[in-house]
Amino acid sequence: DTRCAMGNRGYVESRKVFVGGLPRESTTESLGAHFGQWGELSDCVVMMDRVTQTPRGFGFVTYAEPSIAQRVVRLQHVVDGRQVEVKIAVPRAVEEAKLPPQLPPLAPALR
Repeated sequence: DTRCAMGNRGYVESRKVFVGGLPRESTTESLGAHFGQWGELSDCVVMMDRVTQTPRGFGFVTYAEPSIAQRVVRLQHVVDGRQVEVKIAVPRAVEEAKLPPQLPPLAPALR
């Protein structure tokens, strides 16, 4: 549930934060313990591989208030001994819309 409102500076109302570069030993609990220091979390998850059930190296935290998420992304964070990348989460549909259009395949005569 990424609650976003587009403004002049992007997703200024987002409460959801992407956390990348997590070490393999990170858990939802350790992620929540770290990011919960800055404010109330409404959700927290370390993404897992569906087949192997091992952490994929990233997760999301969702704060109760957008202002907390905005403050958190301005700080550097070390989770489970590793510095991680932290940024406002962008809904997948919006991120995919930013991709350049794919060119059609070349006609056989032009290959």
